[in-house]
Order: sequence, then C-alpha cells, then structure tokens
Amino acid sequence: MNNEFEELLKKKLKECVDKFNPSLVIDPPLSLNEEPITFLSLLVNSARYSKRQIIKCVRAVNIFIKKTLIDCCPFYQNKVINKALAKIDLDAHAQTYDLLSDEFSKQTFVDVIALRLWGPRKVQMPQGKKSFYNSIDVVDTLKVENCSKIPYFWWELCIYDLNKIGKNYRVYTTRESVYMDWKSPQYEYFDKVRIKEGDYVVDGGACYGNTAIDFAYTVKENGKVYSFEFLPENLQIFNKNLELNSELASRIEIIPHPLWSNSSLELYVIDNGPGTRVLSTPPEKYDLKVASKSIDDLVDEGVIKRVDFLKLDIEGAELECLKGSAKTIQRWKPQLAVCVYHKHEDFIQIPQYLHNLVPEYKFYMKHHSDCIFETVLYAATD
Repeated sequence: MNNEFEELLKKKLKECVDKFNPSLVIDPPLSLNEEPITFLSLLVNSARYSKRQIIKCVRAVNIFIKKTLIDCCPFYQNKVINKALAKIDLDAHAQTYDLLSDEFSKQTFVDVIALRLWGPRKVQMPQGKKSFYNSIDVVDTLKVENCSKIPYFWWELCIYDLNKIGKNYRVYTTRESVYMDWKSPQYEYFDKVRIKEGDYVVDGGACYGNTAIDFAYTVKENGKVYSFEFLPENLQIFNKNLELNSELASRIEIIPHPLWSNSSLELYVIDNGPGTRVLSTPPEKYDLKVASKSIDDLVDEGVIKRVDFLKLDIEGAELECLKGSAKTIQRWKPQLAVCVYHKHEDFIQIPQYLHNLVPEYKFYMKHHSDCIFETVLYAATD
C-alpha cells in the first residue's frame, strides 16, 4: 500500500479538525438591537424559543463538546480520523493516487476524498464560493437584457453573449455554467488536456447544448462534435441554442441515445434534468425507456468518423460507456475528460480500467466546485 496517500489524507483531515471552529451562537441576530440565541440564554429562558431553535442549540453544543475533546485529547482526535479512514479502502485509493501524474492532481485527489468523507462544512476546497462571487459580477454583464427566459427545473435559463470574454457565440444557459466555462473550464486540464482546432469530439451528456456550442466554437470549421442527448425537454432547448448559433450548428451532430457498453439495450430513465440517470435494470419508478448506443458500434457503423477527445458527464454511466468505447480508445487514444464524482467507486474503477486499456495514458484530476460535485479525471498520452 502507498503510505504516502494515507499519510497525506490523515494530514488533510487533521488540518480540517484544527480549522473547524463551531460556535455556540445558534441564530445570528436579525437586527442590531436583537441579541443572538446562545446556549446560556436558552437555559435561562427556554420558553422564548421555538423547538427548531432548541434542537439547533443542542446540536451546536454537541459539536462544541466534540471539538473540545478533539482539541484537548490527541487520542480522541486520532479516533475521529481513524474512524473516517475506516470507511474507505485505502489500498484501492492509493492505486488511484499512484496513477496520477503530477502533484496538483495528487493533492486534489487527497482533498476530494477528505471532502467526501466529512463534507463541505468541515473540508474547505480551494474552489470555493469566494472565487465564484468574485467573478459573478462580470458574468452578469454578459446576460442579454430583456431576453426571453426558459424555466428549467430549479433554474431559469437566459441568453448570455460571450463576445465580451472572447467567444463569438450566444447561448441559453445559467450564470453558473458561464462561470465554469470561463473561469474554471471543466473539461480541460491546464494546457495538458484540452479540445483543439480540428478535433472530433464526443460530447457525452450534452444536456441543453451549452457545452456542444462551446466545443463547436473551439474546433472551428474542420472539427466535429457528436452530442449525445435524448431527453425531449433538453433537446428542445438544445435546438434553440443551435438557432442562436447557426454558423456553429453544422459542426454539431445530435445523437438522441444514452451511451452504454453495448447498443440496442433498453435502458430505464429517471428524469431529473441535468441529473438524469439511466439504469439497465428496471427501478420501481421510471419516466421512460430508451435504446442505448455504444461508441464502438457507432464508429463501426461510420456514424462517428474518429475521436480525438472524449468528454463524459453522464450521471454514473461513465464506466459502462468506456467499456463500450474500448476499441475506439485503443485505436485513437483520444484525450479524455471523465466525471468520476457520481459514484465513489468510479474514483477507483475508472482510472484502473483506462490504465489497463492504454498503459501509456497519463492521468490528471481537477475539482470544480466547493462541494462533492464536479470532479473530473483527465487522460492524455502526451
């Protein structure tokens, strides 16, 4: 086992313990003249407070006691950390750590595992809300005034004009997506893994087309984007984005099927907008059934001409898709950007599968949020 990974993870968890500083103040004052609720005030006059406030206070005291024990007793601190480590297979995680090719990726992996063990309240990621809010004012200036808005689950999609940040296209999307595409591009790893002019790109999990438009802009006239999206409500917005960018539309081919390890398999869809999942076995409740496609089959059929870059963000079906892309990956060795945060086992299984498939792949990892979502594994042969 790689002791380096275990020691770094312990170090990260200890840093999080040291920084975690719970307060006995339960609710902040609503005005300057109103005092905050504290445990002491609750003891003196409990009748003043609601059941919710009392429960929050008791929870805070419990956290405070644990924090005090951790600070004063190294044995208890080690007990808390070892309890967290016992939840994961350290040997398997160490194998992923060893496959990563640079220190940034290795530290990212350690940080993300700590985050997944203890959550964002205790583990602060470098990609926090502060970075987002420092840039969001600029993002808001890109919104087209008085544009029609599209209700989309818990969001409202507006038209953003990206000319001001050097990209000649307009797109229906969210401010968060604009920020990600601009300040923290999710599907590129610095200058090592990125879409280039002339690339043929597989866009697995195209949703409403914002990534497809950006990819099409990047690959230019001699490139191609194969976008996989099958939900009718997503395709409706996708087509609006194509109408907004008619000069890019010819570079994009929509394939209305989910990606899987083999084709023509009937998959069961649980519709949740951008978080839609497909399952090979019928769940108790599902929204529709749809036939799968594999990348290898589409290449054999001549639908996909070649693959230079493979992006997968398909809500837990990534490994199944990679199994159905084995011949294609071995043939062209495309650069990869694969989301691994949907299932914890993907942090272990996907890097190992790809390493066995193409031993010369170099692997990298980056995290793009302040919570457990948006961790991406990257791979390239050079």
